[in-house]
Amino acid sequence: MKEGLKCAAVFIGTVIGAGFATGQEVLLYFGRSSIAVPIFSGILLGLFNAYFLAIGAKFNDRINEHMLQNKAKALYDVCMFICAYITFIAMFSGVETLFVKIFDIKYTSVAWVVAAGFIAANGLRFMKGLNSVAVPVILLLAVVIFVYSDKEKASGAYNFFNGITYAAMNVMLSMGVMIRLGKTATKKSIWASGCVTAVVMATMLALITLVVKKSGGEMPVYVAADKVGLKYAAGAVILLSVFTTMVSALETAAEIIAPDEKKKTAGVIFVTLLSLPFVGLFSFENIVDYYYPVVSGMGILIVIVLSVFVIFKKRDGKIKKSVDF
Repeated sequence: MKEGLKCAAVFIGTVIGAGFATGQEVLLYFGRSSIAVPIFSGILLGLFNAYFLAIGAKFNDRINEHMLQNKAKALYDVCMFICAYITFIAMFSGVETLFVKIFDIKYTSVAWVVAAGFIAANGLRFMKGLNSVAVPVILLLAVVIFVYSDKEKASGAYNFFNGITYAAMNVMLSMGVMIRLGKTATKKSIWASGCVTAVVMATMLALITLVVKKSGGEMPVYVAADKVGLKYAAGAVILLSVFTTMVSALETAAEIIAPDEKKKTAGVIFVTLLSLPFVGLFSFENIVDYYYPVVSGMGILIVIVLSVFVIFKKRDGKIKKSVDF
């Protein structure tokens, strides 16, 4: 059970980045939706979490071995790297925007990127510890902001496809991390992780959606919280969310270009340096509005590709046709 909670914390910490915590991506996907749509998306994220853990537990590295036999592996790696890279740039830009808006201090993102690089270079064990602390704090602060902020009505369009694309956008980054965590997961921890993720994500998405419908701008959660004197609570939520996702994005991108653990630090440094020119060119709002939908499309594509291998390949050349949850 304890291991399941840690896995859930890693998954949640990975998907609730700057776009979620600021409310920008929530407004983009659910701004005109019924409250049922973000709740549906949260439940879907819990199912994806359990699915990826189960794949890791069942097949370990055999998924990669089979993919290496054809072009699917190259497609998987390219899509995963692009997703992680875009997300890392968004987090980099988001933390800079946060400090400028709240404290009028520039270039603080450098310190957070260095800290994220240290954790990413040291692997999944450090990520479990970070997210086990950060996620409960984020949830608590999100509830406080919801309670004291102005809220919109729960009505809206039942556009459940938005819930699917939102989940697909987020699973692109979490997929690789959860499959690797699944190597040591038990059936009990997989179920626990999936259920906890579904409840927490459905709750947080519902709360944030009701808040951001009343505001707007680059950071609608911050705008709403500032009106009721909670701008520092909003700042803490955004900062913690940015940092946990920044770590996951950096670790995923570095893992793809430098799978050898001995070269992991070099991979982290390379990805960080590669992101610097783009952070200055694009604002956080533009990255979320124009590039996150691209990531959603990639997420749907890669989930389909991965599922084809799980369903139709058998062990030792062909993976069995079922996955035990």
